[in-house]
Amino acid sequence: FCAACGIADVPEPVAVPDYPSPGPRTTEAARLVNALITNPTLRADILRDYIACAPPDNPGTWTMPAALATALVDRFGQDSGAFAAARGYDPALDQWRQAIAEAAAPPATLLGPGELRALRNARLRCERPDAGQDAVPSLVLTVPPPTSPQLVIRPRPWVVRLARSLRMIR
Repeated sequence: FCAACGIADVPEPVAVPDYPSPGPRTTEAARLVNALITNPTLRADILRDYIACAPPDNPGTWTMPAALATALVDRFGQDSGAFAAARGYDPALDQWRQAIAEAAAPPATLLGPGELRALRNARLRCERPDAGQDAVPSLVLTVPPPTSPQLVIRPRPWVVRLARSLRMIR
């Protein structure tokens, strides 16, 4: 690169930090958060906390669908092909398309219990900073078996408001 640019003295490489790429499980967790959380600030805080605390993920596989990757190569050829050719760069678009077509489809990625727990804890820590590492939701609902008869008691709205205000006083 330096010779092509006409630089005679090649500079020594500078040590820069190496940031790991997110793997397929981290990508799925980010997609899940983006689909469920509408507040952009809360979403960014949750993802930042999750990436900092989640178990490390091996980025080894390609997470972009082949059709999207091919569309990106085609768009690069349309938008930047003339610009690159005018400067003497001839990208091997056909080879890129072939490599995408030959690449194995990424396996379906499901979040395991550990990732879901880390994602839940990240959400709770962002909403309630006093929550610990293994925070649990403040309201845990238990559903009785469907075979037993059920008696449902719903309190009046004023009782619910009173209970909420008492919880806030603590």
